[in-house]
Amino acid sequence: MEPEEKVHHHQHKNVQYTNSSFAVLLPAFSSLAGWFFGYDQGVTGGIVVMSSFKNDFCVGVYANTTVCDLPVAALPSDYRRFLVLFTFMYNVGCFIGAMFISSFVAEKFGRRAIIFTSAVLFLIGTSIVIFPPGGSKKIMILILIERIIEGTGVGCSSFSCPLYASEIAPTNLRGMLFGFMQMTVVTGLFAVNVRIRQTDDVTAELDAIADAIQEEGDHFSITELCTTKKMLERLGVGVAMHILQQTTGINPVFNFGGIIYQSVLGKGIISLLILSGANMLSTIPALFLFDRLGRRKLLIFGGLGMAVGHFLAATVFATGCDVIKTIINGTIVNEETVSCQTSSGIYMLFFTAIFVCFFALSWGPVAWIYAAEIFPLNIRARAVPITTGSN
Repeated sequence: MEPEEKVHHHQHKNVQYTNSSFAVLLPAFSSLAGWFFGYDQGVTGGIVVMSSFKNDFCVGVYANTTVCDLPVAALPSDYRRFLVLFTFMYNVGCFIGAMFISSFVAEKFGRRAIIFTSAVLFLIGTSIVIFPPGGSKKIMILILIERIIEGTGVGCSSFSCPLYASEIAPTNLRGMLFGFMQMTVVTGLFAVNVRIRQTDDVTAELDAIADAIQEEGDHFSITELCTTKKMLERLGVGVAMHILQQTTGINPVFNFGGIIYQSVLGKGIISLLILSGANMLSTIPALFLFDRLGRRKLLIFGGLGMAVGHFLAATVFATGCDVIKTIINGTIVNEETVSCQTSSGIYMLFFTAIFVCFFALSWGPVAWIYAAEIFPLNIRARAVPITTGSN
């Protein structure tokens, strides 16, 4: 029999929230953990095209400079597999952190504990990835293991930041503060007018919070979450938001954009800088549009813009690029190397940047916001790890 659904009618509509330094800075500072996500999304794509990375893990292992200087499609198969696993193992760690570690730590030790845990895991993983010298397959295996640890830290932070911010942020600033998850690199550019709240305002706000918690009742169990129709609907929406965010194709753009544009333009790192800059700058107006336009309008607007950017980039690729054969000593070793005109590569980069801009304005931050705020407090710590894990 389906558990009775609870409908809450809060009676504190007259509570006026004002800008408070503490209420604003706490969720903003906690969201600095989102830097982990941005760090790996941006840096990983650039590292794999650097000559030092190739020297350590391609030349150092296979001792063949000529082979390692070929386009990516003609590189040694083991090295190409390592490049894929370098990203894949990180995503495995993200899934483990979001699904299996974050909920347990948050429930047992609190929200701040999971933020601290994510920082420690990321620090350990990153340190071990950075310091070992390349030149052997054993080191490559160690790097992949530590990418899992690094990703686990990111998965925990991806869970903890939206959850913590959703619980402590003033309601009239919640959308803006949620945007820090997408905007932590440029937090110094964000400014808020702050003034001290009066004692009566604080008391009324605390009463509203206490009543909300009392009305929502005891914690839901996982069984109740999966059997209550209303909660299942919200869970489905939250999971769908994250899955659809991933299907936009944003991760391949940053994870493999360096390799792609190194082949297309010969300037992989510069191309990544342009795309990362577009991502960063487009997130700034998004902070102020969350609450003004609403989540739904942003998602529709951003989805249409991304579709246009994708379509135009694909059209340029189809009309301005050719598949050529790679021949070594008279033998065809690969038939999938791509050659593009310089102008076509520039247009592809431009339209991809348009796609990134619309993503940063909409699906990038809104998926994190919406998937956290649709759940009541008494189930949020159990539901958010599931939605985050689907990402």
